[in-house]
Amino acid sequence: MNNLMQRVINYAFQASKEIKTKTKISSGTVSVSYAAIEIIKEKIAHLADKKILLFGTGKFGNNVAVNLSTYLPDASLHFCNRTDEKAILLAEKCNAAFVPFNDLSEAVNDTDILIVSTSSESYSVLPSFFTNEKERLVLDLSIPQNVDPAIKNIPGIQLMNVDEISVILDKTIDKRKAEIPQALQVIAETISELKDWYESQAHNPVLRKIKSQLNELAGDEITMCNKQRIQKTVSFLAIQLKKESNKGCQYINALNNYFLPDYEATA
Repeated sequence: MNNLMQRVINYAFQASKEIKTKTKISSGTVSVSYAAIEIIKEKIAHLADKKILLFGTGKFGNNVAVNLSTYLPDASLHFCNRTDEKAILLAEKCNAAFVPFNDLSEAVNDTDILIVSTSSESYSVLPSFFTNEKERLVLDLSIPQNVDPAIKNIPGIQLMNVDEISVILDKTIDKRKAEIPQALQVIAETISELKDWYESQAHNPVLRKIKSQLNELAGDEITMCNKQRIQKTVSFLAIQLKKESNKGCQYINALNNYFLPDYEATA
């Protein structure tokens, strides 16, 4: 990897870090499967004491299951699916308990948090499943809805469907969009810095040449003081060339700066 490419990559990382630090463009979630986690954390206290039942372990359910096991490791997880084998495999992967499909209604009645991610054409979770009165959170992530909306009328149950969750995601997206101008400003400033660096590279041969010549002038008796003067002279030349790319005049100014400590360039 050449020097230019390495520098471009470094500036890209720098811009990325600055955008993440100075803006909120990456805050919040735009994923329904992760939004479920944030909703659970917001609405339910003492998750270590709660049972979470995930009904539906298809492709989308897999994403939800992984998020549950990753972000809610202390919760008691239970997985159920119409095909028991799929639920068993996912439960083993995520260190969760397996619930046979035949026991679904009993498991629903016993759980504190129910997440439904199924694809049935009719309601899979019915009001008759709930016989114990207690506080519950039910998240229906299915399209179409697989939880009977009448469940919302049961005392103690908070029911949210995917449309209601999507409203939260839309707000997050709007907040991120509002941060775009500031992010673009950071990118523009970074590109400008990169451009300045690239243009300065054209002066490197001159800087190396004068440094070599000054070392030759110092000869074998070069001292720490001479090294400092040489470095100061080279730095002075680099600054002057950046101001005005007139190598001849700036070269003379640099030599005068080296030999005449009190010399001040007019450029």
